[in-house]
Amino acid sequence: MSGGVRQRTHALWAATALFLMAAVVAGCAGPRFEIPRPDPGLVDQMAAEIGERRMRLRAGDGDRLFAAGFPLAAVVARHLPEVPSRPAIGVRLHDLSVYEEGERVAAAALFGVGERPSVAYVIEGSPAGTAGLLPGDVLVAVGGRAVGGGPGASQRAGRAVAAALERTGEAVLAVERGGGQLEFRVGSVRIADMPVRLRGSNRVNAWALGRRVEINAGMLSFVENEHELAFIIAHEMAHNALRHHRAVLWNYLLGTAGDGLLALVGVLTPNLGGLSAAAARSEAFEYEADLFALRWMAEAGFDPVQALDLWPRLAARSAPPRVGRPVIRSHPPAPERAAFMRAVADELRP
Repeated sequence: MSGGVRQRTHALWAATALFLMAAVVAGCAGPRFEIPRPDPGLVDQMAAEIGERRMRLRAGDGDRLFAAGFPLAAVVARHLPEVPSRPAIGVRLHDLSVYEEGERVAAAALFGVGERPSVAYVIEGSPAGTAGLLPGDVLVAVGGRAVGGGPGASQRAGRAVAAALERTGEAVLAVERGGGQLEFRVGSVRIADMPVRLRGSNRVNAWALGRRVEINAGMLSFVENEHELAFIIAHEMAHNALRHHRAVLWNYLLGTAGDGLLALVGVLTPNLGGLSAAAARSEAFEYEADLFALRWMAEAGFDPVQALDLWPRLAARSAPPRVGRPVIRSHPPAPERAAFMRAVADELRP
């Protein structure tokens, strides 16, 4: 069959399939009564309101993660100098290009953000907060060098600030505020280089990725206070800082080696050795992460006692545990974990 004939045949089959699909859709049962169509103008208005609410929620969630993650990262860097760290001043910058193209008009109206980098959030008590920087300040120069605008402006400004901090431990920042220009000499604090990122999923979950911490939006809706949020972030930071993922991977490789040796003598254990070895110390790693998280959050100014209801509340939402101890389990049972956390929190009471 020639190429032209083959193409016409494929086109005919595609047209036939579309026709049949249209016939099926047309034959689907519909509502018994006529449904009134909403006014298109009202639909546009509601779309704008939902978009604005989404942007406010996302910005607020980002601020919450930043406010909890910054002091915790400073504690980690203070206690574990082997963990990669960097100097920071405690501000989050933004510009219009960090928002989706369809959101930029609303972002300008809601947050006053423009083409040039500006301060979106300042950590209370951070070097930037102590120096006097405020949300809405537009950054115009770092160390006497002008900061431009346009796509990626806040990232470029952040790199300029980071370079100044690495050289001297401080940065001289010129900002526009209220029609005038101010200059600030801002010191720095070292923080563990563990960015805390927001994910859009509504699942109640958070996890560590070796260097980053990922928090689902569902977890932010689930926690009842900032102390619970600080515990979640500190727990994942502990997994990263203590290199639990490397240990689990090493244990898995040892287990799979055992699977391979057994296969040589005719005993087939389809990955059972690898999975069992990976889980062999996983519960202990979770307890260790909980222990360090409670200690770190207390040092960062959060209250471990106000995080104690997290696991019982999460367990109450989940299916009841099966009878008996499973062969492979990666996390401790909720009652044991809650009791452990309560004991540690009691020891941390002033």
